[in-house]
Amino acid sequence: MQRKFTNVNIIKGWICLISLISFFACGNPEKKLAEHFEKGDEYLNSSQLREAIIEFKNVIQLNPKNAQGHYRLGLAYLRLGGMANLRIAFQEFTKTAELNPTFLDAQVKLGEFYFLSRQFEKAQEKAIYVLEKDKMNLEGQILLSNIYVGKKDFNKAITLIKKTLEVHKESIKAYMTMAVIYLAQKDFVSAEQTYKKATSISNDAIKPRLGLVNLYHLQKKIPKAEKEFKKVIELNPNNQELLIALANFYASNNQISKAEKTYEKAIALEPENIGGYLVFGNFYISKAMLKKAEDTYKRGINKNPKSIGLKKKLAELLLNEKKPAEAATYVDAILKEQKRDFYGLYLRGRLRLVENNIKEAFKDLRESIKAEPSFSSSHYYLGLAYNANGNIQLAKLELSEAIKFSPGLDGARLVLAGIYMKTQDYKLALEEVETVLTRSPNHPAPNLLAGDIKLRQGKPPEEIVEHFNIVIKLIPKDPRGYARLGLLYRSQNKDQKALEQFEKALSLNPNLFDVLSMISAIHLKNKEPEKAINRVTAQLKKTPKNSFIYYLLGKIYALTKNFKKAENAFNSAIGLKNDFLAAFLDLSKLYALQGAFDKAIKKSNDAIKVNPNLLPPYMLLGIIYERQGKLEEAKKNYKKALEINPKYAPAANNLAWIYAEHGGNIDVALSLAETANEQLQDEPNASDTLGWIYYKKKAYLKAISLFNESLEKLPNNPQIHYHLGMAYYKKGDLELAKKELRASLNINKNYPSSEKAKKILAELE
Repeated sequence: MQRKFTNVNIIKGWICLISLISFFACGNPEKKLAEHFEKGDEYLNSSQLREAIIEFKNVIQLNPKNAQGHYRLGLAYLRLGGMANLRIAFQEFTKTAELNPTFLDAQVKLGEFYFLSRQFEKAQEKAIYVLEKDKMNLEGQILLSNIYVGKKDFNKAITLIKKTLEVHKESIKAYMTMAVIYLAQKDFVSAEQTYKKATSISNDAIKPRLGLVNLYHLQKKIPKAEKEFKKVIELNPNNQELLIALANFYASNNQISKAEKTYEKAIALEPENIGGYLVFGNFYISKAMLKKAEDTYKRGINKNPKSIGLKKKLAELLLNEKKPAEAATYVDAILKEQKRDFYGLYLRGRLRLVENNIKEAFKDLRESIKAEPSFSSSHYYLGLAYNANGNIQLAKLELSEAIKFSPGLDGARLVLAGIYMKTQDYKLALEEVETVLTRSPNHPAPNLLAGDIKLRQGKPPEEIVEHFNIVIKLIPKDPRGYARLGLLYRSQNKDQKALEQFEKALSLNPNLFDVLSMISAIHLKNKEPEKAINRVTAQLKKTPKNSFIYYLLGKIYALTKNFKKAENAFNSAIGLKNDFLAAFLDLSKLYALQGAFDKAIKKSNDAIKVNPNLLPPYMLLGIIYERQGKLEEAKKNYKKALEINPKYAPAANNLAWIYAEHGGNIDVALSLAETANEQLQDEPNASDTLGWIYYKKKAYLKAISLFNESLEKLPNNPQIHYHLGMAYYKKGDLELAKKELRASLNINKNYPSSEKAKKILAELE
């Protein structure tokens, strides 16, 4: 009888056939597992760690409960290093111990993790568990000895390690542990004897001989340490790592020439190995020999064109040296090879910050953090970007994250302190600076900042003087210490002492406009206008192309009612710097004081007839019409200036102000104000305008940051104090609001917004 084949039978047959083919095509799963293990071990032994990781991940994919696979994967991540990889290693060792609690090597590794994070009780639990299972387990006994050292129970530590050596008589690792215990007790004689005993077990043992080197180095027996080092190298002449270690030894003792020669020998041993070039380049960076570092990295890249590590180091160095165009070549090469590499994204983020491409910089730095959340440098530069963009809350957050992952990142602490100081959080600012000073008491930057903060806090003068004197002692040719000391004396009304310090600062840098302004202010306060004029004129002879000094001269002439000379000085300032907003504003005020608007309008129109593409006449017309309340005419002239140059900041600033104050699209106003602020970073009126628009948009934190920035340059401007007070008022910081509104009225009881300030103050009090 003929057999019938139904559709179901046909399908079953095909499934069996496919399964059979798959079995033979893919091979036995156990065999596949063994192959991945073999390859993984091979890669692990040859330090090809990323390749090993792939193989052991394949093992776990085939068998998720394979304890050996998890353990080996943990070892690969452990050896790879870096916070993120160490976290994964810990997870893998934990998984190993969960799958097989008697896997003692994994338990020891977990104990070592706990020990290194100073969780001694948890580490001891692991060590005791291991020793309960295997009383004479060498790694367990060494771990427990180290834990006793951590707890400063040296007697228990030494007793245990001696018992260990009774059984493990040939264990160099046990002898090394014993030597470390003696070192912790500062028993250098016993430590030396122990290292020598270890070398007698194996003449060419590297670790105990290096232990002797470190011991002699610690005791400042440099020739003896060098002699021992050379012995190690004689026994291991082809070991590049040892030569690099000797070069590092010379470098740490400032034996520059010996260090260079030894690094070169190390590179000559293995010219294709990037390690030598990396360490040699780092040495040059540590000695501020940046050109040599650059050349070393480039030499390494020529020998190893595919080396991403060398390209990263070189790109970062070039960015630090302010060579963005050259850095860009290497950054592009890095990201071409590894599109999502966190370090490459960080470098490109930095590059885009230099190029002022803030939007793309944000994107790269965020992506870098997403790829490696614990990389502090990405957090740091993202914090800098937020700070530059006026978003101080996010800046604080990112800088705090940078410090969390790298507590020693002092640059982040100082920027954070600067932000706290701007927002008048002086206590927090000082805490950050003092943390830096604990580590670097003789560093100029934190001392300058500490002095500034204490000056604003009204701390005792002798406490402040100490910081500025440290700066002067460390960098006597830097004007900042003298200028700050002058500010302190000025706050105490010690005019003669203040003048002496300001003059010292100006002798070191004749272009310090703020310092010259303070000298003038002292003379004017003492009713000595001629002295102020003579001092500024004398400085002008030294720097005749300085627009700011002409502007200051114009201000003094205007105060002394010498309007003709004031007009000439303001025009000279504008002639040297055609986007000098403050000079335009003061020239306009000058014409207003004289009732000479018609004269100014005629002068500007005559200039336009001669050359319709000149910017300054349109700018001045805009200011005059704005002062006369003819806002449509003012807008027309500002727009004309922007047609000639769309990035012309003074016109963008004033047009933004009209839109914000007198009706108009607030988003257009914001765009114009941002353009102005980008171009006029040293101009306080521009940051004030941008701050006021953010205030109108209810973004009070951004507004406060910008007003504080303006007040740093114009501390006696009542209108900016009023703006800051209103921002604090709307944010709900009522004490700070009262302080700023009172400050505005103390400076001038009748400035344009004084009635509004009085009304809010009355409400608050």
